[in-house]
Amino acid sequence: MKKVCPFVFPFTCVLFLFAGCTNFMHEMIPSGDSSVSGFELYSGESNASVGCRLVGRDINVEVDPRYDLSDLTPSVKVPENAVVIFLTRECMIKAFPGFAASELTEEYEHARAKGLVGEFGMRIWKVSRDFAVPEIEGGIDFSEDVHFLVVAEDGNASCYTVHASVSQEISPAS
Repeated sequence: MKKVCPFVFPFTCVLFLFAGCTNFMHEMIPSGDSSVSGFELYSGESNASVGCRLVGRDINVEVDPRYDLSDLTPSVKVPENAVVIFLTRECMIKAFPGFAASELTEEYEHARAKGLVGEFGMRIWKVSRDFAVPEIEGGIDFSEDVHFLVVAEDGNASCYTVHASVSQEISPAS
């Protein structure tokens, strides 16, 4: 059997005693929760969502057929200090002011054509770290998949994809 330094075991015990008996280490680590706990789509003041299923990082929303998928306003429920950045061309230009709008637009359209908007948004987020949270002015077109980032207080980000479809049933008038 190999001989171990006689100070390793006592040092380790003392370290665990001090670190394990306090909540100090946990208080130093900020929240990294970038999860989504709710999602709805609105048309004006009316909730256009008939049903919503969150499966991992995919959000499947059924919309009342009386509403136009191409002009809906999202409402995302995230942890208290987290922010949401929608990965539409307009929102990304406002969210990442360090990038030239023409360059961002060109790369966005290239990523969109290949179905890689979520990956593109995460890449821009990782290299930028300088961002603004743009207000959504008007509706967003949900007739195609829409991606968004949830950025936690500690900078941890997760990308979500919204798949909206028109419900076969009309919900009761609200």
